[in-house]
Amino acid sequence: QSLLLPPLGRRGGVFLARRVEPAMSGYALKSTAQVATCLMDWQNGYLAPGERITADLGWSVQPCHEGRGDLEIVEQRHDLFRSWAKLVGGVRGRVYIVSNRVRTNDDRVLRRAIVMRIALG
Repeated sequence: QSLLLPPLGRRGGVFLARRVEPAMSGYALKSTAQVATCLMDWQNGYLAPGERITADLGWSVQPCHEGRGDLEIVEQRHDLFRSWAKLVGGVRGRVYIVSNRVRTNDDRVLRRAIVMRIALG
């Protein structure tokens, strides 16, 4: 189960949990054992009327030290208005930036990021 802190501002929904939880804007806490799904809802404050996602340009995690148990993206997908990534692992106490980029039918590239901290216990 994830601990979600109160939103710092609302520009679209970002959700983190095994199931969809209340919206949060940019900070999440997960355990190393938890498999978490991060959902970016682009239609709340990012997409113009009639605009939709045509391509997911990828998810990234910073910092990334392959082979050291860091947070890892194991699956990603999108629909016309949202994109998802499944996240596993992470080093206890470490802070990561998880970001996503998409291209729209208006040929705009949108980018969003959240801060994710791995729980100590």
